Amino acid sequence: MAESAAGDALFERTGKVSFVQVLPHALQHVLAAFAGIVTPAIIIASVCGFTPQEEAAVIQASLVLSALDIFLQQFPIKGVVGSGLPIVMGASFTFVPALKAVGLELGFEAVLGARQSVARSSCSSACCLGA
Repeated sequence: MAESAAGDALFERTGKVSFVQVLPHALQHVLAAFAGIVTPAIIIASVCGFTPQEEAAVIQASLVLSALDIFLQQFPIKGVVGSGLPIVMGASFTFVPALKAVGLELGFEAVLGARQSVARSSCSSACCLGA
């Protein structure tokens, strides 16, 4: 009977499960998510020809931002941002073509959002010249 109650707690939102029972599930989720989190970064870095240091930076940024997103989901801010559920969030493959184009055209800094486009408009009006 006690084993049935512990098994039921695993599927309840507020259920309390022992650390020994949760650890294998947590490790499986982390290991499964790891490949999905780093793969888009590896694809973008290899297609754009980044150096090994730049590739490591893109992968680290992907991991850090995924971790931040996971913590925001797990521990909601005043009930507004986050679900309060143990959700694993990762990188999306949706943005790979766009980041590939940005990386090939503008380089590593632009992929991380640290560089503005250097393309200038042919407009010579005062609004375009910053006057």
